[in-house]
Formats: sequence, C-alpha cells, structure tokens
Amino acid sequence: MTDHILKNLTIKNLFKSYLLMKSYLHPTNQTARMLWILRLRFLKYISLIALVAMMGLSLHAQTWTSRTSAADNQWNDIIYSAERSLFVAVSQDGANRVMTSPNGLTWTARTTPTTSEWNSVTYGSWSRSINNKALTSNVATLTTTAAHNYSVGMIVTVTGVDATFNGTYTITAVTSTTFSYNKTAANVTSAAVSPVGTATAGWFVAVGTSGGGVSTQNAMTSPDGITWTVRTTPAGAFNGIAYGNGVFVAVNTNPSAPNDCMRSSDGVTWTAFAPPALSSWRGLTFANGQFVAVATAASATNTAVMTSTDGTTWTLRTAAANNQWYSVVYGNGLYVAVSVTGTGNRVMTSPDGITWTSRTSAADNSWYDVTFADGRFIAVAQSGTGNRVMTSTNGTSWSTETSATDNNWRGVAFGYNRFVAVANSGTNNRAMTRTCSAVTNTNTGLSYCTIQEAIDAAQTLNGHTLQVSAGTYPGGFNITKTLTLLGPNASISPNGGTRVQEAVLDLQYIYTPAIRLNANNIVIKGFEIKNSNNAGAIMTGGFQAPHGGSGRGLTLEKNYFHDLIGSAFQAAITNETTVATYVFTDNKV
Repeated sequence: MTDHILKNLTIKNLFKSYLLMKSYLHPTNQTARMLWILRLRFLKYISLIALVAMMGLSLHAQTWTSRTSAADNQWNDIIYSAERSLFVAVSQDGANRVMTSPNGLTWTARTTPTTSEWNSVTYGSWSRSINNKALTSNVATLTTTAAHNYSVGMIVTVTGVDATFNGTYTITAVTSTTFSYNKTAANVTSAAVSPVGTATAGWFVAVGTSGGGVSTQNAMTSPDGITWTVRTTPAGAFNGIAYGNGVFVAVNTNPSAPNDCMRSSDGVTWTAFAPPALSSWRGLTFANGQFVAVATAASATNTAVMTSTDGTTWTLRTAAANNQWYSVVYGNGLYVAVSVTGTGNRVMTSPDGITWTSRTSAADNSWYDVTFADGRFIAVAQSGTGNRVMTSTNGTSWSTETSATDNNWRGVAFGYNRFVAVANSGTNNRAMTRTCSAVTNTNTGLSYCTIQEAIDAAQTLNGHTLQVSAGTYPGGFNITKTLTLLGPNASISPNGGTRVQEAVLDLQYIYTPAIRLNANNIVIKGFEIKNSNNAGAIMTGGFQAPHGGSGRGLTLEKNYFHDLIGSAFQAAITNETTVATYVFTDNKV
C-alpha cells in the first residue's frame, strides 16, 4: 500500500496520502515497521515542504526596505558595475538626472550634461593585449596589439606588464593602438612586453530621448558614474541598451522610424541601423553569446523578439504572446521576459532566445523590469497592491513579494549583495532594497539568505564569523573557508541551560554528507542539528571531511543533536589521513 502511495504522489494529495498511510495498522515485522515509519516521516516532511511552496512562503522571509533617493525624480533604470563597485540610476526629469550609490542605501545626485529624458543605462568594458611599454617624464605609454577603442578619461586597469606599469589609472591620451597615463617613476626605454600584458577599460553609457531639444544628443558616457559627457547620436527615442561582443547596442521605441536602433564600439561614435521589424523595441540584454530584444508594440507575435550575435545582423523570433514586453534578462539557463499586458501570461521564457513559452505570472501587474542574480529572478512592477515584486528561482514558477511601497517601480539591479529597485513615483522613497538577514557576517556586516550564500560570498574570508538567526535551514552546506558559525545559543548550554529559539540545521540527507569540511579549524556552536528523515546520521549524512584530507580541525560546542542514527562524528574522523584536532564540548546528543 505504501509503495502505491509513494508512486502516485502529487502536491494536491500529499497530505491525503500521509493521513491514509497513518490510518493503516503498524506492520508487526520489525524491518517492515522501520520502513513504514521512515516512509511516513518522509511523506509528512515533503507534505509540509509542498504546503510551504503552495502558499508562496519561505523559511526565511525577505524584506524590501524603502531608501531615500537623491531626489524625487522619475527614475527609469538602474545598473550595478562590479568593476566600479557602484550603482548608477538615471532619470527622465529633475535638475540632476543621475544618482549613484556604493551600496544601494545612500544616494548622491550627479549632474548630467543635458536635460535628456534618460531611459536606460549599462556598463561595458573590454580588454586588449599589451605588447610594448615605455615611460618618459612620469607619463607611461602602453601599446596594444589591436585597436583598443579607449578614450581619454576612461579608467584602465593594467596587469601582467610589471610592477612599474601595473595598476589602475585614468587615461590621459590615446592613439588607435596606444594609451597613456600619469605615473611617477623612473624613465623606461621602449621595450617589448613578453608575454603580453592586459589592459581593461570601460564606462557607463546611458541613452534617452531629446537632449535639451537637440534630437541628436541621446547618449552620454561616464568612467566613474560621476562625470558625464554627452555624445552625438542618430535621432530617436532610445529605451534599452546593452553591451556585449565588443559593441554597445541601443534600441528605439519609435516604430515609425526606419533606422530606429543604433550601435557603437566605444559608446562615443554611434551608427544607426534598421531592425528587421518596425516594432517598439524596449527591452534588451546580451547573454550567452547573443543580444535579445523584446518589443512593447508589435504588429504580431513574430515581430516582438529579435536576436543578434554581433549587434549588426538581426533575426526576428516569435514571442509566446503578443503582449507589451518591457524587459528581458538571462539566468539559470533561460532568457526571461516580462510584460505590462496579458492575462496570466506576463512572463515568457526561452532556452535559446528563439523558441518562447508562456509562463504564469504571479499577478497581472505591469511588470516593467526583470533581473537575475544570486540564484533568482526578480521583477518589479508599476501596478499592484502590496505585490509589486515577483520572484522565481527557475523562471517558470513565480511568487509575489511585498514591495516597500506601492510606487511605480521601473528598474531593478543586484550588487553589494542586495537587490535594489528604483521608481518614478513616491516621496523621499523612490529606492528600495531587498534584504535577507538570516545569516550575517559579523566582520563585514553583510547579510545573506542562506548559510551557503554567506560562505560563498567573495567578501567572506578565512577567520570570519557567521551569525545564524533562529529558523530552519534545510539541507546541508560546504564549508570551504576557516569560519566560525554561531547559532542563537552559542553561549547557552544544551545541558540544563535555558535556550532561546534555535537555528535548526535540518540535514535531511540519507547517504550524502550534508556538511562538508573543506577548510581548517571550523567552529560550529549553538545549533540544533537533526535529520528529519531519521536516517543517515551525521556519520553518513553529516559532517565529513574529504577522503584523503589532512590537517582539518572541527570544534562542535553547545549543539543539540537528535533524530540521528549511527555514530555522530565517525565520518569526519575516519576520512582523515593524518590526525586532526576535534574538540567536542558541552554538546547534547
């Protein structure tokens, strides 16, 4: 009977199956009885997980928090540059139509060279090989093997030359294959660089509409997000921009213009081109080797998507529905586009940009922008009541989140370990951030949604401490750095102490190690550690060092272990080829 139930599970009947199994008499044979118990507990567990999924809940809630924007402008887009460690947002109105932030929390207004309606912003950088060096009168000059397309004012990072030339500088002069920067050092006679070094430079590029009444001032560039220079462009109303494969591409929302898109190899000199259909092109991304653009006003579904590998030759693709598609992004093996129109189908996905499938949106809001980072898609909307954010880890199943306010959210980006959105409405609250404080690195102050996220973060270093909040953390994790993990009861004994709410490490594994030790001297204190499957103890599903590992060390202190089978620590010890230090202090098993 149990086999039949297990083979015919659906989310709808999980609980029904659990109750049905429970109603049967316990088997009298000891082996059969143990198997029956395990299956019953397994059903109960996955039933609860399914219920959580059906209700759109999370074990660790994410919170969107209002932030004060630099001005109450109509902010249209936001980008984060990891190279510059900076968020940049652009606006269609106001005295200062750019604002920047290092962390998404504190914003500073920046002056723009024109009063264009700035609609979209991106960051693009590219690298060139260096084969010659020279330094005269404190000016360094490097030669690239091909035309570099760099401009005066760009910030360039030089590596692989030598200690004199390596570093990050501002370019002061250029030719087609040389660039110079100030460097206080002894003169260096012109000499070959072998093996070749590398130069990397780039900048922010924003596009918009009608710069101060001048129809050909629709782009501007900045090396740092602070100082901006207007660039001459073809006429148009440009609403999307992306960089990839050595070219910037901007798309136009004016379907009546025959040459309503443009491209540039450097963000300075722009050339108009005609897309394969006169649609109102709005969203654009470059990912997985190609540009993908989506349109808001297409004559048919087969003119709502176009793709290109080089930004020059474009091919029309058929959209899943003839909605007004506003944004597209790539992540987790899928292109995902969102729309402001449609009934229950305001999301579509594609594995290749060619074949598109409708997906059920979490709500029929006006979804204006979507991004992917940190293992999830996040979309923001201009409409809805308390639900102007939706999220998905796979692009196909979506759930809503509560936005900080019901502003008209127009752009969203990820950086500094957080999602940040901007809006074109609201009073002193036209930015918001998504935070998850389940796990906090006490050395950096950064917070994470999961233990593994916190471990893997680039800012998390050997010797750091991760403070884990109360809650349930299902599954396991791989500790790859020398870290101290502290639960809420790190200072409270499980043997008679009055414990506060626990951080529960629910291993859930039967045969695979749940907690892998891939670093030295790891400390885990103050947790409740169990296996809800009641199978696969820590010996087979818990703490384990790699086979052949040596020099590991593990301290387990003030932890409460239960619902485990077997020797709790055997795997971690027996997998060592040399004697390691294991300290077990004041635990309860």
